[in-house]
This record gives sequence, structure tokens and C-alpha cells, in this order.
Amino acid sequence: MNSKIEVHIEGFTDVVGDEDLGLLILANDKNDRQISLPCEQDMLREFVRRMHHEDGNEHRLPEVLGGILQRDTLGHYEVVINALKDGKYSALIVNEDTLDLAPVRATDAVLFAYVAHLKIFVESTLWLHQSAPFSEQDSKTGRLGIPINVLSDDLLRKALDDAIRREDYEAASHIRDEINQRKKNKPEKS
Repeated sequence: MNSKIEVHIEGFTDVVGDEDLGLLILANDKNDRQISLPCEQDMLREFVRRMHHEDGNEHRLPEVLGGILQRDTLGHYEVVINALKDGKYSALIVNEDTLDLAPVRATDAVLFAYVAHLKIFVESTLWLHQSAPFSEQDSKTGRLGIPINVLSDDLLRKALDDAIRREDYEAASHIRDEINQRKKNKPEKS
């Protein structure tokens, strides 16, 4: 597997302009860079349930499977966030001993890593292109930088409209380029 950067869950924030979406913030060990994973509010609530140790979590699927993995003597596991396509991160649950890989949505993998006490990594190349500077103050104020290629198609259109309204034509050009690139990459319907 390629080189990778270990990260930890730093927190969550809402996305202005989209009440259904939030961001899961993962930071490196130095806490000087972060990567923001778009995350549905339902998934953010699942993280909050775990972090507040709500009753009943021990019978939920991630906890049950995490317990099985912790007792499994046939492997040591980790989560590796390894790709971004059309605004969606993907990850692998990796058996470090056998190198068996299980592809999974990145936010699901991070939740599973949290409950199963697995290490979380981001592949170096992805980290290089997607991470942004991070500070505790930015986290508290909710002013976090995220690359436009992690935005959903709907948010891209809203961001484009906003950039045009603000007469920020350079930003509008970058957003339009991302929209066009995604259209080009989608297979045509027959």
C-alpha cells in the first residue's frame, strides 16, 4: 500500500447553505492540516451518539462488528481513506496481516474505526491534494477550508451562483471547471 498519513477525528461542522450536510474533520497528529469529509447529518448524529456514550450503542452493528474484530486473532485492521471521485471519498478496511481489503464509504469507515479503535489513515497523495491548513480557532469558528472537488453537485451549483452574485469570477471559473469535469467523466445515458 502507498505511503499514508495517520489522522484522528477532530470534530464536526455544518455546511452553510445545506441543512442536510455537514463535515467530518480529520486532522494529522501535528494538528496543522485537516481534511474535510462531506457527511450527511444522520451520520454526524451517529458519531455524536458514540462520543456521548448513549445507551444502546453496544447492540448497534458497528459496535458488534468492532467487538468481533477486536477478538479476531487472525488480523490487525486499519482504515485507509484512499480515493475521491465526484465529491465522494472512499476508504478501505485493511487487514494488515493478510492485506485483504474491504471497500467502504469513507464516513462509514471512520465511524467503524472510531467504535472498533482502529487507526485511520489517508493515502499521502490524496492528503497532499485535499488537506488544508488547520487551527483550533478555525475549528471553533467553523471557518474551515475545503477543496471544491468534495462538494456535491447541488452545492457546486449553489457555490457557482453565489460566486457570480458576489462577482468573484475567478472562483466562478474554478467551480464551473469542476462542474464541467464531472459532466465529462459521467457515462452517457442510452
